[in-house]
Amino acid sequence: MSSLSLAVRKRRHCEREKQHDVEI
Repeated sequence: MSSLSLAVRKRRHCEREKQHDVEI
C-alpha cells in the first residue's frame, strides 16, 4: 500500500512539474 501511494505521489509530482514547465 505504502509503495503504491508513494508511486502515485511521485507520478503526480512529475506531472505537476511538467505542467509548471509548460506554464513558464
